[in-house]
Amino acid sequence: MYRFRIEYSKQGPMAYISHLDLTRTFERAARRAGLPVALSQGYHPHYKFSFGSVLPVGMEGEREYLDMELTGQSAPAEIGQALQQQMPLGLKIRQVRMVPLEAPSLMTLIDVARYAITAQLCPNAGILSSAEFTQRLAQALARESWPIVRSSVKGTREIEARDSVIRLDLTWQNQLVQGDIWLKLNASKAIRPIEVMESLERYGGLTWDKNNLRIRRTGLFVSREGRYLSPMDVITR
Repeated sequence: MYRFRIEYSKQGPMAYISHLDLTRTFERAARRAGLPVALSQGYHPHYKFSFGSVLPVGMEGEREYLDMELTGQSAPAEIGQALQQQMPLGLKIRQVRMVPLEAPSLMTLIDVARYAITAQLCPNAGILSSAEFTQRLAQALARESWPIVRSSVKGTREIEARDSVIRLDLTWQNQLVQGDIWLKLNASKAIRPIEVMESLERYGGLTWDKNNLRIRRTGLFVSREGRYLSPMDVITR
């Protein structure tokens, strides 16, 4: 048995397919490419795929990750090429590398995500300069707590968003805000970038034009002593 880690991007119309459909797309591509993908045991065997953090429907991802187990060994470059030939437009295999079977899962390793933001401030936000924007940003970040309420079929619950924010690298020019949001990833409490934007609106008075807001995930990382490393480079704990 052999395990391979795949870095891929999901862009354009492909951003709107669900995670289940994404899994099926990779299954079809692997089958058509003739790759000997390992199957799980049981009454309903499935391909042994293990994805990193799941992308929300509608969001593009520039560097996403998948582990795939094969029953036969192949060169990583050949696997990437074979998969790419079967991929629909919008899914691109960026690189492939072999990892040990006993290596920790992607979900265990990945603990940081970076999102690129392009947003337009509403005129009523009252921001007329970069200095005013920076002040409002600092005002929101100075708060120790950003409680947010989530609703589901099971009811509502309040969770804390502030401690998931690592840093905000946002700049303002003529009401246009651009930059990166860095967030901690936690299986029990994954804060969404849109919830960060809503918190900046609530606690910093940064009123966003929801029709001109674009969020893309540009990277998933493994934190190591203050550095953020690619899951392609970090194989063990």
